[in-house]
Amino acid sequence: MKKIVLIMGKSGCGKSTLECNLIKYAPSAFKKVVSSTTRPIRPSEEQGQDYYFLSDEEYDATDFIQTTEFAGYRYGSSVAEYQTEHECPILCITGSSARVFTDTLNKRFPEWKIFNIYFDISDERLMANMRKRGDTEKMIAERIEQDTLDEQFKNSGLSANLVVIDADLDNKNFAETVDIGVNLL
Repeated sequence: MKKIVLIMGKSGCGKSTLECNLIKYAPSAFKKVVSSTTRPIRPSEEQGQDYYFLSDEEYDATDFIQTTEFAGYRYGSSVAEYQTEHECPILCITGSSARVFTDTLNKRFPEWKIFNIYFDISDERLMANMRKRGDTEKMIAERIEQDTLDEQFKNSGLSANLVVIDADLDNKNFAETVDIGVNLL
C-alpha cells in the first residue's frame, strides 16, 4: 500500500529539515516530491532538485494532483512524482492547499494512505530557526505576521497523525520516530 507523508507547518518550523532527515534515515523508503513551476530558474537552483522548471506548454500537458498560482507563476506536484518505487513520497505543504491536496488524492488514489505531520512550533523557536538559516530581522517579522497556517490548518478539517512541538526538534532520533509512525499506518 502506498503511503504519503504530508508535512505542514509555518516557515522556519523545520519541514525541510525533517524531510532531509527522513531521506537520510531511510533513503529506499522516503523520497522528496519535487514540485513543478512555470517561474524562471534562479541562479542557485537546479532543475529536478529544487523544482522542475517548465514552460507553460509543458505545464499544461502535465497531470497534476495539486496546483496553485503565486505571483503570476503556477506551481504543482505531478502524479508522476508519486508513482515511484519508493514506498513513501514526502511533500512539504502549506495549510491552505493541504485540504485540496488530500481531497484530490483521496478521490484519484483512494487506496493510498496519507500520514499528516503538523508542526506546532512556538514563534520564539520559529524566529531562532529563521535566524539560523540567515533570514533578516525584517523578513522574520514579516513571515511571523503573515503566516496564518495555524488558523488555516484548524479550518481545513484535517487531523494530524503526528503533531511536532518544540521539544521534538531537539530529539536526535526524531526521524526514526516518524518512520515508526508511518509504518503503523
